[in-house]
Amino acid sequence: MRCIRVLSRLGQQFDGQVLRLRSGDGRHRAQLQILEMNRSFIIILVTLLGMFMPVKAQGERSSGIIGRMDNVEIRVFREDELTTSGQLSEDGTITMPLIGSVRIQGLTTDQAAAAITRKLKDGYLVKPEVSVSIEARIRRTITVLGQAQRPGVFELPAHR
Repeated sequence: MRCIRVLSRLGQQFDGQVLRLRSGDGRHRAQLQILEMNRSFIIILVTLLGMFMPVKAQGERSSGIIGRMDNVEIRVFREDELTTSGQLSEDGTITMPLIGSVRIQGLTTDQAAAAITRKLKDGYLVKPEVSVSIEARIRRTITVLGQAQRPGVFELPAHR
């Protein structure tokens, strides 16, 4: 807490990993070393939070490639009882009424809608109109620390 008070009273200038603090008349100088452990702890904390929190797609819903464990909504127009929303299973499938399990991981939303339309046409509906949207994406990140060539936080592709 004492360092925070010192920081608030003195002017600040960030210089790499060293903070140089100067008072208005230049007589008082203090140097604080930013500890690598603190920075690593913050990076790990942010990474862990990012791994376990679903990220809303831009806007309310989005299109794109459907990733494993993403939350999707499948809407069959004029057939409300067939509308389904939920999270894909580990194997990239979602279960729908009438047609059962459909694997849509790795497909675009348009391709997934076409695949579901084909299954619904196969003995269930005459001319189904299907739309698929991604409600929330699950982000997967890894953190590379230490003396690696490129340390940092990297996002894994969602569709694999």
